Amino acid sequence: MKKENILEKILEVYQICNISSFPVDCLDLISKCGITCKSYSSLKRKKQEHCLLVSEEAFTLKNEIYYNDKILDKRIRFSLIHELGHIMLNHKENRSEAEEREANFFATNLLAPRIVIHYSGCKNLADVIKRFDLSEEAAGYAFSDYKYWLRKIKLHFPDIENQIYQHFFNTEINQLVWSISECECCFFHPAYNGSKVCPSCFIANLKKHKNSYDTQEYALDLLRSQKLYGDI
Repeated sequence: MKKENILEKILEVYQICNISSFPVDCLDLISKCGITCKSYSSLKRKKQEHCLLVSEEAFTLKNEIYYNDKILDKRIRFSLIHELGHIMLNHKENRSEAEEREANFFATNLLAPRIVIHYSGCKNLADVIKRFDLSEEAAGYAFSDYKYWLRKIKLHFPDIENQIYQHFFNTEINQLVWSISECECCFFHPAYNGSKVCPSCFIANLKKHKNSYDTQEYALDLLRSQKLYGDI
């Protein structure tokens, strides 16, 4: 399968699951795709042992994903989306090395799309780990591939990359969104991209400070004029 076709499938998942920021909630995303996830620890001991023989991390059985919830959370995230990739890309049970590479490509690009790495201003490995909640290994691959992507994108910008960009673009702030949190001022509207306040509260506070500044400046001007000219 071509990489652009896999990116199209990733965009489809973003749209179906209403993904609008990062890091992605993997279990919630998989649930919205209509797929059941079962942790190894939720199974009986014999089944747990069998699961570990199949994979120490995760595997897919029909339309269900089984995962080892005893490993590091960041590794679980990648393993879950890797298995989701097998399902979304219609891979059969006896998978080839090519299909494993496709599932890896699906996982790394869904969890950390290269265009979002770029517009969120990630400068190094640590930025990618923090922004997308990836393991050092997964983030290292994503950032290395991003640098290759950046060189390639200057020569050719595929339409699917523009579609992913438009999916995360927010007209309210006129930029791509990679992070959404609750406004610490109104506790109602969303704050974007690391800001602690929403756009509405930001503008209101700006006007408030501006008015305060104008009042202070007027008082200072009055004092200056009194010193220069006396009480006329």
